[in-house]
Amino acid sequence: MNYSVKTCDANGRTETVRIQAENAAAARAEAAVEGRFVVSVQEVAGPDRDTASEAPAPKKVRKAGKRVASFAKELSVLVSTGTPVAESLRAIEKQASDAGWKRVMHDVRTSVEEGTPLSRSLAEYPMIFDPIFRSLIAAGESSGKLHSLLQRLSSMKRREIKAKALLIGSATYPAVLMFVATSVMLAMILFVIPRFAGLFDTLNAPLPVTTQFLLALSGFITNWWWAIIGAGFAVCVGGYFGWRSQQVKLQVDTLLTKIPVLGPLAQGFTVARLTRLLGVLLDAKVSLLESLELVRQSITRPLYTEWIEDAVELVTRGESLSGSFSDDALFPPSIREAISNAENSGRLAPVLLDLSEYLDDENEALARTFTNLLEPLIMVVLGVVVAFVALSMFLPLFDLTASAGGG
Repeated sequence: MNYSVKTCDANGRTETVRIQAENAAAARAEAAVEGRFVVSVQEVAGPDRDTASEAPAPKKVRKAGKRVASFAKELSVLVSTGTPVAESLRAIEKQASDAGWKRVMHDVRTSVEEGTPLSRSLAEYPMIFDPIFRSLIAAGESSGKLHSLLQRLSSMKRREIKAKALLIGSATYPAVLMFVATSVMLAMILFVIPRFAGLFDTLNAPLPVTTQFLLALSGFITNWWWAIIGAGFAVCVGGYFGWRSQQVKLQVDTLLTKIPVLGPLAQGFTVARLTRLLGVLLDAKVSLLESLELVRQSITRPLYTEWIEDAVELVTRGESLSGSFSDDALFPPSIREAISNAENSGRLAPVLLDLSEYLDDENEALARTFTNLLEPLIMVVLGVVVAFVALSMFLPLFDLTASAGGG
């Protein structure tokens, strides 16, 4: 049987250990070593971690973002009612439907029952629970405000999921249109235009330049398809390995900031996430330097990673944070003024959170505007391409018909 034994040393420091023994007396005797005093012995359910027959939990689980957000919300509700963390984790584990997530909850709950703080237990799965999530949990444990910080974490995670869904939703319809258009064009080039080529050779009639271009393009793709596929594969492999280079990422990120519409859209989403993370951390009484370092680990864009490194150096020298928000390519001009005023008034965390909410609303409006403009633009381009192909193929036939009628 498994027992959770709380012990205390001569200096009053307590420690909780998990012991597997035949009964409570044996567990008490095993724990009372090296001058430690047994405070309490409590039987706990479930197999010992070392002897558990279940497979190890995966480092990643499906829909991890949604599961983490729900985990924070459910744990917040249970903790707010006075339920111990271990019992709350047990309840969450019981209702988990995904096998991988259930195993993660089992391991976290078992670790907490052994006396490990929740933040350290979650650190066993860094791909699921990021450094900011764990840092805020640790801040909640140390300050006794775990319930409120769990609520804040749940809200933050849900906002991030909403922003990601908005981006994916905005890009889905244009991507589908482009895929369908490309597929139709390839089908015409590979199967339809070659039939016209045979007809034009039989008629031996002069062809317009546009028709000659399409026939040449069709012939090139038909004869050299294997080379095109090979070149495309080589470009993909080169891009994959090139993307692993920090310098390539930096150049691509710099180029992104210069693209109309897309640049401001990417800037808005990145700045909203940055201010939200920084505001939540500062509001949890995490130091500014530590908050910047945690945000740096969560931001993937190289330009903003470099900015955070410069901001850390600036703050370390004793200068204000607002001085680092001077690059208009990375931040809207109003951001620096707002943060400068917030620093002067001592309200940096609330102002950062307000800025993130404002930027979220602006980003949603900008994304919908972008989608509404892009969809008709794609349709117009597709119409022009289809008209170009149709006219190029049928104009010679019209000319030939007109010549035959005149003769």
